[in-house]
Amino acid sequence: DHRDLHSFPTRRSSDLYESALRDRLTGVFNRGYFNNRLESDVAFAMRHGKPLSLVMFELDNFQQLSDSQGQEAGDELLKALADRVQGTTRSEDIFARYGGQAFVLICRDVDALRASKAANRIQTLVSGDAFSIAGAAQEVTVSLGVADLAMLHQPSAKALVEAVDTALFVAKRQGQDRVEIFDPESEPTRLV
Repeated sequence: DHRDLHSFPTRRSSDLYESALRDRLTGVFNRGYFNNRLESDVAFAMRHGKPLSLVMFELDNFQQLSDSQGQEAGDELLKALADRVQGTTRSEDIFARYGGQAFVLICRDVDALRASKAANRIQTLVSGDAFSIAGAAQEVTVSLGVADLAMLHQPSAKALVEAVDTALFVAKRQGQDRVEIFDPESEPTRLV
């Protein structure tokens, strides 16, 4: 057995390191990596006076689809969605699965207006063409929230996530398949 044993451990450890940063199902970054990146990106943005925005989105009516077609179809859809969106993100943005059917995009050097354009692009991309799931065409939509670090009274990574989550909540409550930008003047009372 003359395999090159020297290359094996390094390749293995880099694979393990990479897989620790990635969501197993979709292959995009995972929540742990997102949280770490966001902390450092927020610190950098505040130190240098740079804009920083977040886009968070969820598939609409995902639970019904998963219930009616099974978890495998749901998983297939999440993977196809992640692939489709990943293909349109800028290389400097961080795209991650936040959990369940929620995804998040860190938009560096971007204010709310430009981030909302990115969100609209994702919305159009998702609803524009049906996904082929379990051999059948599946029409889906997403609800999206946008928040900008500059809008926050007390800017922090945690506050930015709470703000984008609030905007997403409003988008879902207002009828889904839409983009909502966080409004610091009218933080809704959370119903969740």
